[in-house]
Amino acid sequence: MKIGRITYSLSALAFIMSSSLNATTIKDVVEHTLVSNQDIVSKSINNDAFKKYIDEQEGGYYPKIDLTANVGVVDQNETVRGNSRTDTNHNGGNLQLDLEQLLYDGNLTPSLVEEAKARYSANKLKNSDDVENILFDGINAYLNILKYDERIQASKANLLVHEDYLSIANQTEKINGEILDKVQTKAKIHSAKSNLFEETNNKAAATSSFVKNVGMPIDNNICKPVLNEGKIPATLEALQKSTLENNYKILEQIESIKQQRAAIEKEKAGFLPTLKFKLQSLYDNDFADNEVKTNTYTAKVELKYNIFNGMVNSNRTEREVLFLKEVQAKLDVVTKSVLDEVTVAYETYNTAKKQIVELQQFIEENKQIISIYKDQFDAGTRNFIDVLNVEGDLYNSKLALINTEFTMYTAYYNILKATSSLQTTVVSSENQACEQVTTNKKANAADTSVQSLLAEDTATTTVETAKPAALTSGEYALLLESYTTNASAKMAVDTLGALPADVKAKIVANKNGSYTVALYNIDGLQNALELKNQFAAKFPKSYYIKKK
Repeated sequence: MKIGRITYSLSALAFIMSSSLNATTIKDVVEHTLVSNQDIVSKSINNDAFKKYIDEQEGGYYPKIDLTANVGVVDQNETVRGNSRTDTNHNGGNLQLDLEQLLYDGNLTPSLVEEAKARYSANKLKNSDDVENILFDGINAYLNILKYDERIQASKANLLVHEDYLSIANQTEKINGEILDKVQTKAKIHSAKSNLFEETNNKAAATSSFVKNVGMPIDNNICKPVLNEGKIPATLEALQKSTLENNYKILEQIESIKQQRAAIEKEKAGFLPTLKFKLQSLYDNDFADNEVKTNTYTAKVELKYNIFNGMVNSNRTEREVLFLKEVQAKLDVVTKSVLDEVTVAYETYNTAKKQIVELQQFIEENKQIISIYKDQFDAGTRNFIDVLNVEGDLYNSKLALINTEFTMYTAYYNILKATSSLQTTVVSSENQACEQVTTNKKANAADTSVQSLLAEDTATTTVETAKPAALTSGEYALLLESYTTNASAKMAVDTLGALPADVKAKIVANKNGSYTVALYNIDGLQNALELKNQFAAKFPKSYYIKKK
């Protein structure tokens, strides 16, 4: 029994993919989180509160003025033994104004101010790091929604493919009475449905996490992020240097060390004298005698020097020195932890980029294997289960590609978080014009980026069950190399030289912003192989594909 071929209208898919719509982006998520997340709002209020500690300690530089006043009545009863009682009432009061200006306090006030400034800076850096973590959690939830949405689309496409195989197996059963193909296909369908249920549940969990972390409505029209690779240093050493200079956790610990040093200086002030200038004005209307009124004015410089206080100051200083050693040791721990995190993220990011290239090639090879297996099945040299198994390999390779791509995204934002540039990078990025990712009922949208170079303005092709053309005929394309700019791609085209008859060259603009040089309209696999060998020296990573 011949296995039916499924072909799609590539021009229709290209039209759908080019429809630009308003959509949710990473930048939208970050900006919404910054203004609506109450935890972030509380961080800003907390920063303002800690700023008041500085103002409080700086008040020690200013003079202190106290006003003391009282007024009252004295009712005096005098009785002398043997005589009558004498009652006397007196009214009176006094008013005292004291002005005190600190001249020297053993560097206590400057130390208190420096301690407050360091505490404020450390707290502000901690809050900034908390904000970065909140934003990262929101971004991570957003990426998970995207990832599981793509996995769902791949699972749906896989289920539809196996349903088509089931119809073929049913026809086989009617012809020769064999039910093995049908049973095998049904088993694959059960597995495909189970996978779809799992992916749907994972997306629901990701959506719930997004609502918790971001709290904004989101629909299916969300955009894959555009990475600014200029933010990733060329070497790990450069990245580590940037991390040491900018990471909020490391800087917070440095400020904690400054705070502790100021605390030591504060305690040392107890060993030094305090010098103050005092002015006092006193107006006294004595209660004892209404006729007596006193005005007194005093100006003096007061010196206070503690000689001994039971070793309290010494013990306090030793305590603060030990705390300083503690925070210095903690700085080393924090630094190692942060550098380990950024190193892992950097290696993961670069490894994922390499894996993506290999997985894309793996997918294309699997597609070619399926085509060959189908031909061999038609010729009677291949079992039906072999075809189903390679379809499973193709599905798994697509899932692996999706996972790896989003691993790369997560590592990228982890690097930004480690260098404490996540918020600034995303907020300052250009607004993203997104494209709606829509899949044909039978096609995975991920395939369209490769197949679009073969798109022709032809009518939509429906599902056919006729035997396809042999692998030695049909239209092939050879993908030579991808470039970051269109100009570089054009230069590569100019160096191709003469091409075989009917073979054409074109530049394909990819969704990730790169440009691929491709040769198409190649008749037959043999010609595709010969062209690949012809350009092997110049384009060693080239590979061919066949129009579906």
